[in-house]
Amino acid sequence: MRIRRATPRDLSTTATFSVPAFIHDELYQFTRPFAARYPDDFRRYYLRKHRQRNVLAGYVFWVATLDSASVPEEREVEHMGAQVDDARMKHDSDEKVVGYAIWRRYGKSEEAKRWQSQTWAEWLESSLLRLEEGYISFFGLDRSTSASRVRSLQAMGFSNDEFDGIPERWHLRGLCVRSSIFFHPCAIPTTAVMGGDLLRPVRSSPPFPLLTRLAQVNPVYQGKGIGAKLVSWGLEQATKEGVAVTLSTSTVAEPLYRRMGFNTWTVRDYPGIRMGLPSLVYWPTGVEVVAAREN
Repeated sequence: MRIRRATPRDLSTTATFSVPAFIHDELYQFTRPFAARYPDDFRRYYLRKHRQRNVLAGYVFWVATLDSASVPEEREVEHMGAQVDDARMKHDSDEKVVGYAIWRRYGKSEEAKRWQSQTWAEWLESSLLRLEEGYISFFGLDRSTSASRVRSLQAMGFSNDEFDGIPERWHLRGLCVRSSIFFHPCAIPTTAVMGGDLLRPVRSSPPFPLLTRLAQVNPVYQGKGIGAKLVSWGLEQATKEGVAVTLSTSTVAEPLYRRMGFNTWTVRDYPGIRMGLPSLVYWPTGVEVVAAREN
């Protein structure tokens, strides 16, 4: 396995396998409740976000790759009668992108400024991408999202401000390992099954039960430590710089981070989400521990 900086060519792949990984994330189910109905819009959202974060100042976008020869062909895998076409996630190269991590450096120290530098080309591209995002938001072109719900989060100050007490830090903005699709019975009126290489909403027909999709790490990639390796880069870099590492996570992913030494900073409540979502912090040895501010 190899960990390297992402290139523009990787981003179509990372956007594609983000869809099954995050379509049932607690926060996205609130802000993007129509993602299963409009999976292509949800994928385009991820592609825009990944393009932005690959050039924005202060961001570092890493991908994990495996030798294509060591990865079994996944082009046609049948799930409940639907075939998964893996064409969008294939490269004409000897490596296959199987995971990514997006890091951001906060702070005003000289070390932070080094990571926050940006070339003119990156500045121009990030500015154009912000204009594109504004245009899409203004005209409501992303059908997967609920504009009113996004505004409600913005009104309550939704951001990473819960970490304001830790000015110098690395923050994990996104982590994803390529997933497989599994189906389980549930009691909802619609379900998402694979059509092409993206999720599409359908109704199950009697006598079959209603189904929902859960994303899990593909067995081909299990036991390779892909997620841990991507997280370890930030932990090692923070240790070198003598700063903390922070992240906000779902309850599903929380155990991974706790095994790596993260502790609770705070738990935030969001509208429409049954359980609060944890914000975690990692303190390298020798870094002064700061107490979390009260909510």
